[in-house]
Formats: sequence, C-alpha cells, structure tokens
Amino acid sequence: MQITKEFLREYKTSELKQFAISFIYDAKNKRTLPVPRDKCHAEYVATILGVEEESLDGNAHHLIPFSIGFSRKEGKLKLVGLLVGLSSLENEHDVKHSRQDVLKALKQAHRYISQSNLEKTIDYREAHFTNK
Repeated sequence: MQITKEFLREYKTSELKQFAISFIYDAKNKRTLPVPRDKCHAEYVATILGVEEESLDGNAHHLIPFSIGFSRKEGKLKLVGLLVGLSSLENEHDVKHSRQDVLKALKQAHRYISQSNLEKTIDYREAHFTNK
C-alpha cells in the first residue's frame, strides 16, 4: 500500500487544510489496514474483531493505531506529523500495547512515509509512543 493522492482522497479524515489518515497495524497477522474515514480507531477495531466496543480492552492489544498528519498550503500537500500507539482505542478503552508491537507499527508507518511521493517537513526518526 502506498500513500498517494488517490489514497488520501479515499481515507483522509476531512477536507480542511490539516487532516490525517489513520491505520491499524495488526502485529499478530503482520498486516496494516487503513481506517475508513467515517470511523475512529476503536470503532474500526471492534468491527475487525467482531465485538462490541465495550469489550476491546483485553482483545485488541495486538492492534496498534497510527495516524499520519498532513497540511495543505498553496495547493501543496506536506506530511507534518506521526502519532503511533495513541488513539480512541487507548484513551477510551484503556488498551495497552507491548513496546515491541508499537515499534513494529512505527516501522510500518516509516515505510509508508518513505514510499510516498509527498513532501515531508518533520524528522520521522523521532517518535513518542505509549506501551505496557
């Protein structure tokens, strides 16, 4: 999967000058899934697992969220932020992830960013995350 303008049109969270695209990295199955634009991470993870959102705490530790932030200025799109391991999943459902799984998600996020043909304005070698 590559972050292209077509991909952004389908998955971006808003039409504003600043927006994000969100993903779930499944550490158990080693796959990355884009989060539909009309769902938050927790809603989407509940759908993936086939459970109610209220029962996510013990079932979702291997599903790591990450979001990539963008800014649009004078018609140009720039990558401006990266958030790994922190979303509605952790904030509202107290889901915890292992450091190892968060680092795997971070690596996947870096891969998507480096493969994109969009201008980058921050150093993606640095990141902060939550863990157990």
